[in-house]
Amino acid sequence: MALAQQGASVCGPAGEEPPIDTDLDVGVLAALCREALGQPDRHAALRALRDALPAAFSPVTGIRNGGLLSTHELQAGARLRPGWTEAGSKARRICAAREMELLKGLGFQVEPLDNVTSVLRTSSRKKALAVLLHPQEIPESPAPRFGDASPVTYALAVADRENQPFVFLLQGSKLRLYPTRVGVGVGRRGRTETWLEIHLGVLRPEEAALLWLIFSAEALESKGSLEQLLEASSRFAGDLAAGLRERICNSVIPTLAQRLVAARRLPAPEIADLQETYSMAMVLLFRILFAAYAEDKDLLPYRANSLYQHRSLKTKAQELRELRLQKVPFDESAGLREELQQLLRSVDQGRGEWGVPACDGGLFSEDPEVSPIGAKLAEVSLPNTVIGPALSKLLLVPTEEGLGPVDFRSLSVLEFGTIYEGLLESELSVAEADLTVDHEGVYRPCRPGEAAVVPKGAAYLHNASGARKSTGTYFTKSFAVEHLLNETLVWRK
Repeated sequence: MALAQQGASVCGPAGEEPPIDTDLDVGVLAALCREALGQPDRHAALRALRDALPAAFSPVTGIRNGGLLSTHELQAGARLRPGWTEAGSKARRICAAREMELLKGLGFQVEPLDNVTSVLRTSSRKKALAVLLHPQEIPESPAPRFGDASPVTYALAVADRENQPFVFLLQGSKLRLYPTRVGVGVGRRGRTETWLEIHLGVLRPEEAALLWLIFSAEALESKGSLEQLLEASSRFAGDLAAGLRERICNSVIPTLAQRLVAARRLPAPEIADLQETYSMAMVLLFRILFAAYAEDKDLLPYRANSLYQHRSLKTKAQELRELRLQKVPFDESAGLREELQQLLRSVDQGRGEWGVPACDGGLFSEDPEVSPIGAKLAEVSLPNTVIGPALSKLLLVPTEEGLGPVDFRSLSVLEFGTIYEGLLESELSVAEADLTVDHEGVYRPCRPGEAAVVPKGAAYLHNASGARKSTGTYFTKSFAVEHLLNETLVWRK
């Protein structure tokens, strides 16, 4: 570890080409070192570092979120709660406690149930099931103590039998919470994949309130803080989805399609040309969306490879945010398009030094035999004045706390099907006269003195009724969305 004036750089902890991370918080890394040095031997220290690093470098230091709450709620919303300060005071008193003492400090009575599980209760009722893991055990891997099932699978089965709503897994300074009910959590994942983990070894004192608001007996009460955080996370995810659909349909796709028409030098495009151009805009859109989603879901190595991280869409979102805040205009160069093309090509072809496997689906391909539309798209250059605003609208979202990166983990894959189906109902046309939009959202020619929404000769997006497409809601069957994902994102072994 090397300390610098701004922060710290770390290399490792293992591997032939160990990852290097720079400009990291010195206090967090000091906590990591204390965690490792407190272990009984070298192997335990390496295991502790591997466990703690993901939590140390997560969006909220010390918290790993497996789709239970929205990152926005963890970063911002929870801090606006009236009880935030009091919860922090309660939590900081017990942050040094571990395992049974930690559970008691959180307000639980602990009653052994069998050789590996205990019931957590208060004086009024049972609240959860708890499992204390041995240092070498992994929540998702089979272990002899659990009848060769994984600890989480075993615990969920016992919790079902005991009618317990939550499972706690404890291991050293880590505490992980699983809901037992299906469908709980913004990620809409399976039960073994929906969790939130707090790592007390690297948790910042100013964020300790999250321990109490999520894991305490008080938090697990009906209408308690955990239920409130779940509800707030769901509302934010829903608002995010609706806003994203609106920005895509009203701004991103129309602008991309219009500028692609100009970039292809089609002075008098025919219907087939417009349909092809619209397909090109949709392919570029879904390449960006799927890559952004894959980064947030750890399908691409944003957190695991520093070379990829520097070129990632998540890092680009932070750069765009700074440009927006500083009101720096985009220029007519093609730098953003070239950076984006390099990233998307790495997803298609793979890139070993970035830790990116090759994608064997057709979405990212530029091979004319695999994707004629992708090949045509590769020939077109778009300036920063087009790519910059499009990326900003896709990767950033306005909130009460300001502009921030979209938390794609809060979006269900079904949302991508909704966007896709909505765009399929639209088509691209060229305005034969200046157009405006009436009160029902339908395009019509401008009357004298009216400002044009679409000038004559410009491309515009509309549905079969001539209306501007924005926030319509669709339902796409799960099997259809899964087919779309399987056909577009197939990683080579």
